[in-house]
Amino acid sequence: MRLGHGSVLIALCLFATVSAQAANPDVTGCESERVPSQQIEYCTRVIQSGLYSGVDAAWVYRNRASAHLIEQNYDQAIADYDKAIRLKPDYPGALVDRGQAYAGKRQYDRAVADYDAAIRLKPGYPEAFNVRGNARVNQGHLEQGIADYDAALKLRPDYAEALINRGTAYSDLGQLDRAMADYDAAIR
Repeated sequence: MRLGHGSVLIALCLFATVSAQAANPDVTGCESERVPSQQIEYCTRVIQSGLYSGVDAAWVYRNRASAHLIEQNYDQAIADYDKAIRLKPDYPGALVDRGQAYAGKRQYDRAVADYDAAIRLKPGYPEAFNVRGNARVNQGHLEQGIADYDAALKLRPDYAEALINRGTAYSDLGQLDRAMADYDAAIR
């Protein structure tokens, strides 16, 4: 099968775009920079470059939002997570991360709503159950939090963070034997 001149031109343009993205240090920094303020700068330049759109742009916005989250710039993180989710509505990771930003602002109802949405999209997501458990415990709903930790541990039995969180919830309920068992399991 022969390609027409238009098909060849499109293929060359796509190749040039992919090559430019792969060689772009801003893209690399947006993906893997360890210093959040620098990662924000890299991601901002990538957004401004127009190299990415749609689902790919959602990835860039999530990376920048995650750097804002680390720096506890919750409003900026939420704004970028909003953009990522608008571009890719079925993005459970961005929903969980935005929930973390809401939790950082102590807006636990909004955090739980995001965790619920992520779990609907990806029922086998232990991290979503764990952080929803944290939000529920912070709301004073210890039993619901424990149920979420149980769900996380059913999906990933060696999930040390969920064991520690559940142990702390048990301790808060005065169930010290169960708390110690979870802490011991987390250490193992």
